[in-house]
Amino acid sequence: MSKKILAICHSAGDSQAIISTAKSLSAKKISTTILVIGKTAKIKVSEALQQIKQTETPYLDVLDIDLLCEEKPIKHDLLKLSDIELEKLIQTIQTIQNKKFDGFLVGTPSYVFSDQQTMIPQQILAQLGTSTPSAVFSDYAFYEEQHTLSKDKWFNLATKFLVPFKKAIDAFKANHENTVVVGLPAIDNLKLKYAPWVKNEPQTRETILKKLTSAKLDTAQSFVFVAAGKAGDENLIKALAIASEEVSDLKIYIGVHPAAESSYIATLQTIIDQHQKNNIMCIFPKGAVDTDEAVYLSQGVISVSSTVSATTAACGKLAAYFQQDKNPDDPSVPYIVADQPNAQFYSTKNELITFLKEAKAASCKISANQLKVYKSASDNIADTIEDMLEEEEAKTSLLVREQRAFRKIGLG
Repeated sequence: MSKKILAICHSAGDSQAIISTAKSLSAKKISTTILVIGKTAKIKVSEALQQIKQTETPYLDVLDIDLLCEEKPIKHDLLKLSDIELEKLIQTIQTIQNKKFDGFLVGTPSYVFSDQQTMIPQQILAQLGTSTPSAVFSDYAFYEEQHTLSKDKWFNLATKFLVPFKKAIDAFKANHENTVVVGLPAIDNLKLKYAPWVKNEPQTRETILKKLTSAKLDTAQSFVFVAAGKAGDENLIKALAIASEEVSDLKIYIGVHPAAESSYIATLQTIIDQHQKNNIMCIFPKGAVDTDEAVYLSQGVISVSSTVSATTAACGKLAAYFQQDKNPDDPSVPYIVADQPNAQFYSTKNELITFLKEAKAASCKISANQLKVYKSASDNIADTIEDMLEEEEAKTSLLVREQRAFRKIGLG
């Protein structure tokens, strides 16, 4: 490999994006070293690295931040580093194994709570991104105003800001010249996963229905699936409880993030109890049904949580979250949006009640011809990184030539 980049990941979503991109970069003779920060990322990247080693592809290796930093951010759930530890880490990154990185790719940390988000990727970018080509990639399927990426706009520290959909540019108030729409690896991966499911539709349905039955969930009625997370879904559940008054005979099944605390699940259940919707709304028992399976079988999907690994975004069913100055409990809150150039979304109207009624009337399950991936998001990210590195190389080459010319005429 002729060039090397350092990729920084923290969560499941950015790990998936970076791993997929690393494969695309390898075809361009660019190797990737991943600095793993979060617990979930450590698991995801370790699993991927084991598979890659089996196929003997040497384009990807991993640095564990806990082995480089005395504060051990993964082990101790640190959200940021002290100034001393940050300086030590930067020095280690710059000198480790005598590697010189030609560029940086920084993933997006998970949104947890408005006052509790990891800032380590931001800290590293502030130190390393000023002198080296860098890109920040947001793998979020929607805009979350409480996230540090939104509040602090630290993507401005990077050379390029990579977003999944056009809507993100205006949502983040990003510079159009420095922002590139690349798509979402989660959508590509899910389309590839669903393609054989569609070909074997009867068997696929039977397998998923058995799981629903085992979990004591009603399989006789159609259902809408809510891809919830581990924080921030309370207002959506309230709004759905109100909106469901207008739609009978349609179940609302809610799946939570694997890392969701039992106290959070209890909070969502309390909302359902308060609205007396236990006959309509039900939270999936953890591990009972895979999120992808629930999405596949459902009449439609609503996703409001950024912690759902961008989930399920395919199948023509992704719903994104834009409040647009409305009361979050208002059942007409526009959770459903369309962004056709990059993903097939369900939306025809931006209202929860309308969405539930239309989902009940006809499934919006994606068809076989919509499951094709013409150019993946990973390829688009890799193309942007390659262009970025080539631009930097051209600048350096020009600077060297100019310095030589100045020296030749006695001005340097």
